[in-house]
Amino acid sequence: MWEYGVFFIGTPYSYGANDIAIAVDCSAFVCELLRMKGIIGKKDYSSRMLFDELRSSFVQPSEDSILFFGKDFQSISHVAIAIDDEYLIEASGEGKIETDKGFVRIRKINHRRDFLCAIKV
Repeated sequence: MWEYGVFFIGTPYSYGANDIAIAVDCSAFVCELLRMKGIIGKKDYSSRMLFDELRSSFVQPSEDSILFFGKDFQSISHVAIAIDDEYLIEASGEGKIETDKGFVRIRKINHRRDFLCAIKV
C-alpha cells in the first residue's frame, strides 16, 4: 500500500485539504491509500475517526501498518503509514503548527515524539 504513496511525494500539505492531485492533510493522504486497497469507502475521515474505524490489536510498526500520533488516545492528531519498522510515509507540515508548509514525504517513525500505536489492516 505504501508504495502507491511514493507517487505523491512532494504533494503539498494543507490542513483540511483532501484532493491528492492538489494538496492533502495527513488523514486525506492515508485515506487515499486505504481506498486504493479497498479498505475504506469514499467517506472522509480525520485521524481520530480513522483510529476509531480501524481500531484492532496494536502491533509493532511494520510494512503498511497505520501509525497514530498524539498526546493520548483521545487526542490523536496525526496518522501515517509505515514503510517498515523504521520509516513512514506521511503528509505533514514543516513545523509545530498546522499552517506550516509541508508535503508528502518519507521520514523516520521516531521523528515525532508522540507516537501512540500501530494498527495492521
